[in-house]
Amino acid sequence: MIVDKLLNDVKAYLHEILGIVGEDDEWGTLWDNASQLPFYLQDMYIFNQVELLGKPCLLMICSAGNSETPAVVRKHWEVVNSRYSGDVIYVLGGISSFNRKRLIEQCVPFLVPGNQLYLPMLGIDLREHFKQSKKSDKQWLSAAAQVLVLRELLGRDASALPAKELAGILGYSAMTLTRAINELIDRELATAEMVGREKRLKFSHNGHELWEKSKPYMHSPIKKHIWIAENSYCHLVDGADAKIAGESALAEYTMMVAPKNLVMAVNASEWPSIKKLMNIEGRDEPDFDCTKIELWRYNPAIISTDELVDPLSLWLSLEHSNDERIEMAQDELLETTWSKLRW
Repeated sequence: MIVDKLLNDVKAYLHEILGIVGEDDEWGTLWDNASQLPFYLQDMYIFNQVELLGKPCLLMICSAGNSETPAVVRKHWEVVNSRYSGDVIYVLGGISSFNRKRLIEQCVPFLVPGNQLYLPMLGIDLREHFKQSKKSDKQWLSAAAQVLVLRELLGRDASALPAKELAGILGYSAMTLTRAINELIDRELATAEMVGREKRLKFSHNGHELWEKSKPYMHSPIKKHIWIAENSYCHLVDGADAKIAGESALAEYTMMVAPKNLVMAVNASEWPSIKKLMNIEGRDEPDFDCTKIELWRYNPAIISTDELVDPLSLWLSLEHSNDERIEMAQDELLETTWSKLRW
């Protein structure tokens, strides 16, 4: 189990650096009160109680790798810290120098075996070499492969249909879909199986586990932002697979206040013909009467059946936001989405 290995690495690292844990010592127990935490925290972390330099500490072990922004980790840490009497330490398997700096700025005690030991409450700040985050070493999924994962997560139909039929529904060629399936197989996210004479995609994980396993390979669907005049908005909605996106969609899904300018998502490959056909007027810079257009790597209508983009693509499109309002709303978005899916 990945978490068990990470815990052993932590133990070995502390033994090597501080000599406070014997290699053969029994060390750490699961925290019983973890069951009282919000479900999303129980899903994302394993909580192990230990003793460091005579002080009780709780290791908040990230069970899905380095998958959240430092600002989000800070919010999670605050929730746990308010319910634990000792010190809470965030533990993860790898970190970039950029995220290391941001975690320190967020005042989150954290430990990365072999790389970083930042425990300000104990007066410890040891910095060694910094490995690149695993995410930067991995090749992104293509748009078609990402669509397959998201449809499976939200609609659970990507693995229930013959590949040929699925290609027709998604509007991809058989070759494009075959390549997408091979990408998922190469990353051990799925397998291909024959049912009679039909080839079908079968995912190797379900629900939240599939999200966590595939998220390092997925990225924002947005290729580019542009602005159009407000009077072009109605033409866009009437004649294209446009969906409400960005902060506008986030405001619909959560309690966040809507932005002044509406945000819409359109398939980037279709935009040139849409703009020409509907004589849409572009703007060089935003104004109060403009609509913001996100040109997406895939058609947002492939996944979403209503006027909003799907919640997981939306989360990915906002993943690198530094706006605290947006980060808090993203947490709410995921929690609401998981509860509706009943994983």
